[in-house]
Amino acid sequence: MRMNKPSVLARAKTQLVLNEPFYATILLGLEIVETQTLGNQPLRLVATDGTRLYINPVNFEKLTVAEGKGVLKHEVMHVAQLHPFRGAGKDPARWNQATDDVINPIIMDEGGSLPSGVSPGVRNMSAEQRYNDLPPSPPKGGGGQAGPDNPLGNDVLQPPPGNSSSQQAKVKQLVAQAAAVAKARGKLPAELQEQIDSILNPKVDWKEQLRDWLTERVQTDYSWRRPNRRFLTGDDPMYLPSMDSDPTMDALAVVLDTSGSITMNELKQGLGEVCGAIADVAPKRLLVVYCDAKVQHCDEFDNPQQAEVAKSFTRHGRGGTHMPAALTWLTRNHPEVKGVIVWTDGETSFGDEDAYPFPVLWAISNPRITADWGITLHVEVGR
Repeated sequence: MRMNKPSVLARAKTQLVLNEPFYATILLGLEIVETQTLGNQPLRLVATDGTRLYINPVNFEKLTVAEGKGVLKHEVMHVAQLHPFRGAGKDPARWNQATDDVINPIIMDEGGSLPSGVSPGVRNMSAEQRYNDLPPSPPKGGGGQAGPDNPLGNDVLQPPPGNSSSQQAKVKQLVAQAAAVAKARGKLPAELQEQIDSILNPKVDWKEQLRDWLTERVQTDYSWRRPNRRFLTGDDPMYLPSMDSDPTMDALAVVLDTSGSITMNELKQGLGEVCGAIADVAPKRLLVVYCDAKVQHCDEFDNPQQAEVAKSFTRHGRGGTHMPAALTWLTRNHPEVKGVIVWTDGETSFGDEDAYPFPVLWAISNPRITADWGITLHVEVGR
């Protein structure tokens, strides 16, 4: 009796387990879900949210084993480089294309194969750098960045609801374990080791991160009436929109932790750094909220200027610490703000993310404390 031939997926996974332990360890640590749809949308081939790997088994079986292995490595690299988590606040289609572009050369340089229609990508760029280099996505209905023939064009999903910080920590632990296994077997390429180190121990300028977060909150208007000339030239011209107006932010709030554990120098530095960063995005309105266990004071500025904001600084409060009080106050009185920066030492509870209508960046001076939700930025303060 003739036995059934193993599936393409089974053979691709087996080859990774036998020959490429880094990819295999992460793959085996993911929950694999075989499905032909995601929500109400068809799943073309594969996708990942950082903790699960979704596979369309019908389309996957149309690949060669080499292509199937390459696709699995592609998805594992999305997980290993934390792309679902790093994409928060970014245009999904544009971020998907950027992350694909930095992954694909790695796989190809290792001798891997990918299905036809997949972008060859670029080298020596981070995903964020590539994202900034790509044009904006067309309006809904105009197609994604990757084009209709790319089977991997929509494979980076947002992480599942819940505590994304704890989910990201688990993924980092899985990546570190995979690197240790591969290194012990002498099968961890130097280039891959460098990329893993940059993910697990990132060396970034927190001030630049602050500016990036603010820039993502900016309202930018694009006009199709004025094509972007940058992309009209060359061998493959594209008709894409140009910016119709200067980037602006409607309203931004900054919460300063004025509890007794915060020094005056830390408060001054916090306000100073935020003032420098907001100058890049020109908010139409700025609220500076002073809070310890409750909101003690709020200064409001229309079209704020750095000198004006800095001059207003006065310490208000020196009691206990409860930063959710400021978020609740803003929710009740200024729900229109497009983002909130909380400057704190982290010695506070963080509240419930679902209770607030705006995104929050926690600028925390204690490197050992990470907020339960939102974006945590560990800042360096002068003592």
